[in-house]
Amino acid sequence: MDLLDAYRVTGEIRFALADPDDGLPAEAVWDGYRGRPEAPTAGETGPCSLRVDGFEDRGTSAAAFEEVLGRDATRLREDAPAPLPRRARRVPEVSGAVPWPVQLPAYRAAAAVSALRPAVFRGLPDGCHAVYGGLDPAAALDLLTALGLPPDTEHPPAPRRALAAGHANHHRAPHAWTDEPAPARTNAGPGPVGAGGTLRRPWRRSR
Repeated sequence: MDLLDAYRVTGEIRFALADPDDGLPAEAVWDGYRGRPEAPTAGETGPCSLRVDGFEDRGTSAAAFEEVLGRDATRLREDAPAPLPRRARRVPEVSGAVPWPVQLPAYRAAAAVSALRPAVFRGLPDGCHAVYGGLDPAAALDLLTALGLPPDTEHPPAPRRALAAGHANHHRAPHAWTDEPAPARTNAGPGPVGAGGTLRRPWRRSR
């Protein structure tokens, strides 16, 4: 991965990890995935692989997040050595698809460290906008409020009004996340539902 910085390399690593007969040692692989976000300069391949191969797959997302950040969240503190805070700043930005209950403890731990609050601020929107994401609106709003960041902080989070209205993901309510009004309903006829709520068949089987 260091030599080629190509996504194909991470795909081959994933296939080798899953090989039931001669798989790679899992701890060595996860140690590599923890090390990439800790580097002073991180490439694009590691985060892309984490998002696509680890976090967007419901079968692996919880375990992948625990390995890459969750299990180390209790070590986050103001005087933590530099590599861990670098990882805690980068992982949330690609982990929006991870189930919210899995992410929340790490977010709360990071929010307690002043230098990591902007990372939480930037990471929360990924949970709103990821196709497979879906945070808890009330908990996310509480977390945003607790950060206490200036209103002009770069990369603003999802609008507070959308969270306050109970929206968890903008793909399921796109107009709640913008200043545009919701599209007006049009009267295009009865459509598939007729009077009394009965289903109107758009076709009739020939006999």
